[in-house]
Amino acid sequence: MDYFKQFKQKYMVAFWRPLPAVIALGVLAAYYFGITGTYWAVTGEFTRWGGHILQLFGRP
Repeated sequence: MDYFKQFKQKYMVAFWRPLPAVIALGVLAAYYFGITGTYWAVTGEFTRWGGHILQLFGRP
């Protein structure tokens, strides 16, 4: 349980340094573009992920 609290504080609560975070997001965006052939749009992705989650629960 203590490990989860440390993980939460370090990665989910504390601010990240901007440069490594931007580099990581850039690499992830390039990887996503290479796989799907389209750019990473936040609103589109939330909609798609929401649709997949609803399908997991049996919703059309």
